[in-house]
Amino acid sequence: MDDFDNDDFDDLFGMNEDSENVGASLGDKIHRLMFINDLELHRSSPVPLDPHEFEVMFGKPSNDDLRIMSQVLITDIHKFKYDFVVDKWGLDWIEDILQFNVFVEEYELCSIFKEVLDISRKKLHVDDIV
Repeated sequence: MDDFDNDDFDDLFGMNEDSENVGASLGDKIHRLMFINDLELHRSSPVPLDPHEFEVMFGKPSNDDLRIMSQVLITDIHKFKYDFVVDKWGLDWIEDILQFNVFVEEYELCSIFKEVLDISRKKLHVDDIV
């Protein structure tokens, strides 16, 4: 027990002199992870935040966040009709996830996401005309 150092304990649990900031960022990280977990668990629920709101609350989504969201989105596309997927995710999220997959060169996913966007835009355009 002689080797115990309070500084190690404080660093481990984020209790250093900036503990308020660490606690706030830890809370934000937990809420962000809960948001992403809810996307996986509640497949039929709409995504509660658009990309801008997500960024205001949690900052830019990390690459890991976008990878998980890509997998949730592709699973939704395979399970549900395109109209439902667009209603659930919104065009903004689908476009952002598409751009991320272009960046990481996941072109198979890109083609599927682009197809969903193209079909949805055509339907929106036709609905505006009629």
